[in-house]
Amino acid sequence: MTRDNLVFHTNFYFPRRHRLVEELLTKRSEIEATLGLTPSDELIHVFLFQDQDKFRRFVQQRHPSFPDRRAFFLQSSTTLLVYAHWNSRVAEDLRHEVTHAYVHSVIPNVPLWLDEGIAEYFERPSADRGLHRNHLEHLVSEHESGRWQPDLERLESLQQAGEMSQLDYAESWLWVHFLIQHNDRTQGLLQSYLQQSQYDQLNKDLELWPLLDQHDANMLNKLVDHMQSLASPYKLTSVQTAE
Repeated sequence: MTRDNLVFHTNFYFPRRHRLVEELLTKRSEIEATLGLTPSDELIHVFLFQDQDKFRRFVQQRHPSFPDRRAFFLQSSTTLLVYAHWNSRVAEDLRHEVTHAYVHSVIPNVPLWLDEGIAEYFERPSADRGLHRNHLEHLVSEHESGRWQPDLERLESLQQAGEMSQLDYAESWLWVHFLIQHNDRTQGLLQSYLQQSQYDQLNKDLELWPLLDQHDANMLNKLVDHMQSLASPYKLTSVQTAE
């Protein structure tokens, strides 16, 4: 079943007009508009399994080195692939992994931290405007205990997903949320960086932090202020870490 540039492969009946499919199509427009991405017509193949056992058997046969997860995005030299199975969090899983695919269809070499931060932002339902409550609670708790301070230079040095901790995913999400929602200038900086990355695919060393620091030397403090403003309505202080 094909809708727009999403090609669904399922082992069970999956309606062409399912509301989850409609949400993913809407999410594409939201991602492109928010990030200033040029639309791509590259196909994204989504393999959706009816249950966890069939999904695990398939993944173990095709990709035995993959860790045990509910869903995956895979970019080969010729194809964009998403693997997932039906479960209580399938909508979140598909929003996350298909976001990876949408971004990689335009920018194949997007930096790891930014790739994950964008996916964490857009995995939330659109009505949440990117707010990831678990990440927010985790960051507030770690910041108040003195165990975490934002460090985008360190995030930009990470090259493998296995290097990223839960706190790294949370900080990546916060940077993306801040840049998109702080003001038009910060969103413009993110869009410009992504556009430069899109048209300069050979430059894998292009970093965002120097551009942000040059724009505003107080950017780290503003990021923390942004976190605190998000936490304020929930009266978050010292809270449990995210799952």
